[in-house]
Amino acid sequence: MGLPRAGKTTFGKELASRLPFSFIDLDAEILRRVNSSAETCLTIKELYLKVGERAFRQMEEETLSCLDFSEEAVVSLGGGALISKINRELVKRCGRCIYLKIPETAWVARLQENPLVFVKEGCSEAVSALCKDRRCVFEELADFTIDWGSVSFDEAVIQAVCWLQSLTVSK
Repeated sequence: MGLPRAGKTTFGKELASRLPFSFIDLDAEILRRVNSSAETCLTIKELYLKVGERAFRQMEEETLSCLDFSEEAVVSLGGGALISKINRELVKRCGRCIYLKIPETAWVARLQENPLVFVKEGCSEAVSALCKDRRCVFEELADFTIDWGSVSFDEAVIQAVCWLQSLTVSK
């Protein structure tokens, strides 16, 4: 879990491959469900714009609740998936939460390259508020935190693998 554009999918894929667990990207699952039931090929951005935030968040809840948590998997959540109390409870009940904490300056730089659909360009107050609100949720749910500002990508994956392996050893 982490802010939008924090690197959750890239990190999740690498983590899953090293464990080895299966990898599930919540956004990709939403798109698979939407695009298989229609003759479209929407992106997450297009879907969000088409249906609006409320309907999109409902799709996140429905998709997450349909995932099979009986096998070990790394699940990459959308940056806003944990706005939902239902999703927070499900995630906490079904697994461990790794929070990818990105420094706000690095996050803002990523947003300049790839803006969020729901934040008006140049609206620094909205970006700061989003960052603050979501971080509170992530910090509350986190079982383990990776600080992108202090480690390399490879070091972060190694830390997460070691942490997860320590959990299975201590059982």
